[in-house]
Amino acid sequence: MKDMRTKKKKRKLFYGLSAQLSWPIFFILLFIAIGTTFTVFIINFITFYNDSVEECINLSHYATKEMEDYRSLDWLVDYWDTHADDMELIYSPSAIQEREKELREEWPEMPDLKTVTALDIGSKDPMLQKMFAEVVYGTLSHDLSRLKRIFKPKYLYSFFVEDNEMHFLVTGSLEGEQRVSQGGMLYELGCRDGYKRGNYIGLDYVIDYEEEYGMPTGSNAAGEDTTVVHFFVPVKNNGKCVAIMGIAVDNGRVLYRNIRVSVAEVIILVLVFLFVALWLNVRIRKKIADPLRRTEKTVKEYEKEKDVPKTKENLAMITPNNEVESLAEGFSSMVDELGRYVEEVRKIAADKERIETELNVATKIQADMLPSVFPPFPDRTEFDLYATMDPAKEVGGDFYDFYFIDDDHICLTIADVSGKGVPAALFMVISKTLLHSRVLMGGLPSEILYDVNNRLCENNDMGYFVTIWLAIIDLRTGEGISANAGHEHPAIRPAGKQYEFRVYPHSPAVGLMEEMRFKDRKFKLNPGDRIFVYTDGVPEATNKDKHLFESDRLKEALDASDYRDPENVCNTVQKYIDEFVDGAEQFDDITMLTFLYKGSGDKTEPAEQNVAETPEDSVGQTEIKEEVKEEVKEDIKEDNGLLSGSGKEFKTIKIEEITE
Repeated sequence: MKDMRTKKKKRKLFYGLSAQLSWPIFFILLFIAIGTTFTVFIINFITFYNDSVEECINLSHYATKEMEDYRSLDWLVDYWDTHADDMELIYSPSAIQEREKELREEWPEMPDLKTVTALDIGSKDPMLQKMFAEVVYGTLSHDLSRLKRIFKPKYLYSFFVEDNEMHFLVTGSLEGEQRVSQGGMLYELGCRDGYKRGNYIGLDYVIDYEEEYGMPTGSNAAGEDTTVVHFFVPVKNNGKCVAIMGIAVDNGRVLYRNIRVSVAEVIILVLVFLFVALWLNVRIRKKIADPLRRTEKTVKEYEKEKDVPKTKENLAMITPNNEVESLAEGFSSMVDELGRYVEEVRKIAADKERIETELNVATKIQADMLPSVFPPFPDRTEFDLYATMDPAKEVGGDFYDFYFIDDDHICLTIADVSGKGVPAALFMVISKTLLHSRVLMGGLPSEILYDVNNRLCENNDMGYFVTIWLAIIDLRTGEGISANAGHEHPAIRPAGKQYEFRVYPHSPAVGLMEEMRFKDRKFKLNPGDRIFVYTDGVPEATNKDKHLFESDRLKEALDASDYRDPENVCNTVQKYIDEFVDGAEQFDDITMLTFLYKGSGDKTEPAEQNVAETPEDSVGQTEIKEEVKEEVKEDIKEDNGLLSGSGKEFKTIKIEEITE
């Protein structure tokens, strides 16, 4: 029996040694080799890159000096840009010398090309100016090409920026490179390219401050070669920046030099690390490898069996008298803690399931509070409407409502409670109930909101508020009054036209402060007119790139819908929103209501009654006071009736026309 246990122990030991001699040492060597390679590569790259930057800076100074030595540079830049199509671009040294000879024959007293001032050349005839500009252009092209052969940048060019365009001037070329006029791709005088702020940080800095940025920068433009970096230096004349010298360096060349040097260094280091790793393997296999394997096995057994006493007993037997023993003790404590955590998680899961069940019930209750049967009044032919509410969470803070006040007047409501979730839903229930009850008592929308606001402000310690759009419409005439308490602007589609947003100053949201006053806004619907109202969850729907849906896309969706079908209007807007957000999380409730006015079919207008003749039929609206006139004079443009009444008896009240 003792021999069997000894053989089993040896088999385990052999297995542990075999594993430690293969996989751990291999990974140690691999990680060390990767780390060493990366370190050596970075060090060499930084060295070569710094050398490249220094060369780039030196080149920029030499190239800039070549241009700044010409005292007439400001005149030359302007002439080159405005006469690029008329100039003969010469690049051959012999042709440049021949043209300079012709220039000196025509202008015998001409000083050195670099000392000619803008005043000197500006007073000459156009032919001499053209010859001078061509000679200097050819000379500078030759000088920049010489510098390009010495320093070997990818591009060496000068330009200036105007109206978001880069106007190219003098450029350097190597043997074999063809400019645009020669059938190649290398820019020259007369070429232009778009400039977008932000693509080159260094260029933006030079344009803003007329000082060099101090270091090369890569391009942020889409499609640009990321291995090429650019260095920009201002070219000044008489203290003013007249052009910019651009230098492009290919880091691929630096990378190639770096790889070539790094490979030899890495090979030597890997051999050293291999020897060290093999020596460490012998030292660690007895004290670390086998105890770790036993610890791993014990933890895996616990993962399968969840037997806490057995696991703690096995971990207590691991005693190599080093950190591995402390690790085993830590695992033992962790297993003990996990046992307690598992029990707590079970309790939490049960509580979560109960809360989810209650939220599902709350969602069903809230959904049942909103009208959901459409068409809601199939026997009424004067109108058609449809509404939806999609909460961001299980329960939401938005709501809509519509109901008859009497046989001829319908009330439309859409609202958005601040906040989300259960608190917003509770405040929504209170707001909806108060609104419904107060509307049935009669009065203008502004009066209704005034009373509801005072009620909601009572004991509102949490500071909740609600934005409300409320309208009362006379179905016989299409006349209506609305009040907007901080809500989104409605979209109106007059018959035969497209949707448009009616933008006007809002009244404050309801629930912010007691005794707040609200404004009424009068409107008139003709048969075929439509109203679309919504909450801020529609324009503020956000996609994965954090872009908002906004009003322009909402109008596009509305115009694409079937205006004859209110349900199609809401569904089309929802479709556009779903396509825009593309699966992104919904952050706010999305609520919409569409109302289509068809008309009563009765061509006679209802008789208007003067307030003074029936004061007992109105509630607090039998007389328009001067201060009220001042509040509504911007809103009311036509001399038509307003609605007022008590209980369910509404009258049409004539008010005098108020002009600006």
